[in-house]
Amino acid sequence: MKYQVVIRKDDFYEWDEDSDLMVPVSSDRVFVVLRKSCNIDAGVTLGDIFRIVDKHDNLKEFLAGYSWCHAIQAFHDQAFEPPVEDKSRLTHLEICKFFDTKTATERKKHPGGLRERIITIDYEEPWNDFIGIGPGEDWDKTPVDKMRYSVSYSPMNEIAHLEVKLVHTSEIYPPYSVKQLERNEPLLKKEVWFTLLEVLDAIYWDISWHGTPEGNAEFLADLDCKVSEIESGQLAAIPLEQVEKRLGIEPTETPEGGMKVVMHPDVARAFGVDPDSIPLDDKEILRNDDT
Repeated sequence: MKYQVVIRKDDFYEWDEDSDLMVPVSSDRVFVVLRKSCNIDAGVTLGDIFRIVDKHDNLKEFLAGYSWCHAIQAFHDQAFEPPVEDKSRLTHLEICKFFDTKTATERKKHPGGLRERIITIDYEEPWNDFIGIGPGEDWDKTPVDKMRYSVSYSPMNEIAHLEVKLVHTSEIYPPYSVKQLERNEPLLKKEVWFTLLEVLDAIYWDISWHGTPEGNAEFLADLDCKVSEIESGQLAAIPLEQVEKRLGIEPTETPEGGMKVVMHPDVARAFGVDPDSIPLDDKEILRNDDT
């Protein structure tokens, strides 16, 4: 596919039909190219994209409203502050396209005695996600080279140096309600493409999830406090299966030897489950070695 717009280290470039070359996009044409197919050159970082957007004041003002990133300049400023501590184990950032499947109907035919499996898929409109990629552990604690991480609350100066990549293949999975199909096996894979607007919106929508850099910092501090309360045994955590049980959801199976998922009482309450309705015997009190 010949992309109409390419994000390079220094600017947006568009294909010029007359010269058959890629030329820099001027600020008076930036809105013209927003809906054109887009790719990102290898090596382009999040900081590079911020610098490019800073060059186009009209685009920056538009994204502040369109992507609800009203503190866009504050995020840009934070990106170029020296990081207090390099805590990130991320290798790069990705923009992916996901499809939420509504239904997947399976039926089988037996033509000539042979079994044929037919699956009909009905899915929602795709949505784009901006995520971090790095090593981690699977549910059964097996080390994996590629794990997806949310960067919604990350300080920009901790991730601005990371390369941003587009994932041009999307996997469509069956919905959780279809129990006869293996959830971890994709129904199909399809090639996908992104417009320049989708790329920029995925980034700015995600980083401003809590409004401002200060809002992100407050959220992370509150999260650290909640984790500390659970790990110190000050609060009885709510196992995920107890929340699912009260919501009428079939419990999620935890692989043998895998991590048990527990929630802070405030998180269970946010899901609509009263922590006080769960008997103490069904709760989980964690103790670390220092307790």
